[in-house]
Amino acid sequence: MLPLIVAGDLNARPDEDGIRHLSTYLQDAWTVAGTGPGLTWSADNPLAAAEIGRLDGMPGRIDYVFAGSDFRVRSARLVGESPVDGVWLSDHAGVVADVKATR
Repeated sequence: MLPLIVAGDLNARPDEDGIRHLSTYLQDAWTVAGTGPGLTWSADNPLAAAEIGRLDGMPGRIDYVFAGSDFRVRSARLVGESPVDGVWLSDHAGVVADVKATR
């Protein structure tokens, strides 16, 4: 089997069925090596605030990096969770993970 990494905007929170299923087989980099709640979708971001309010008013972690067992997750951090020179890069923050192949 080939080494596997799955990353992206999955539009699901960690307690939802699809994410729990992935977490059964793959390492959630944020859970392994992130700090804090890892909110990637927050009303602090004006590009997301209206949509969050329209849906359920709850910020969440909906962007992920998952790594297979052939990797060791060394760190995970958010990028784009605040404006750069006054400009928000996206309505979501991204997750960056440092992973090392174990074989």
